[in-house]
Amino acid sequence: MEIGSPKPPFLDEEKSYTNSTSIQLMMIKTSEVIWKHIIISKTKDKREVVRLKSRNDIVLVDKELEADTDYQIEIYVKIGDKRSESQFVFMKTKDVKVSMPCLIGAITGGAIVVGGLAAFGPILAALGFGSGGIISGTMAAWLMSFGNISAGSLFAILQSIGVVGLSITVKAAFLAAGLSIGCMAEVM
Repeated sequence: MEIGSPKPPFLDEEKSYTNSTSIQLMMIKTSEVIWKHIIISKTKDKREVVRLKSRNDIVLVDKELEADTDYQIEIYVKIGDKRSESQFVFMKTKDVKVSMPCLIGAITGGAIVVGGLAAFGPILAALGFGSGGIISGTMAAWLMSFGNISAGSLFAILQSIGVVGLSITVKAAFLAAGLSIGCMAEVM
């Protein structure tokens, strides 16, 4: 094969894209499998960040990249000791921002979870699952009067929570779930 065979472009710029700290390079398919050499440098100071070679049509670069940064991408093919012309592409990684609706959602979700956890103990006590065990004259006492309670059942779990309360780990997990549901980071 003559070095003139594969010539730029090697990269499909329209299909390639960036995220906050990654770049997905979509190569133009060739009839032969060839190694593409890829060099990614910061545009501002020309510092090389990533150097790799790949025979794949899709190359994900997700190491050593920073959000909201301009990069120059150089792609060339080398066959034997001959090197093709380089294709130069400029791409910018996206900035990570949290939108105001997202922030409000996180605060609301967290408040609902914290409020729910705070109300959980009194609700359990009202149902009869108290810190000293089952409270007489309550729904829990009535349910217990039907007979044997199996370990691991909902009744047994509620009884355990009523006696010892929720651990800090469980409370943190509920809070994290509320915050996550309330808000997802929006990448712009």
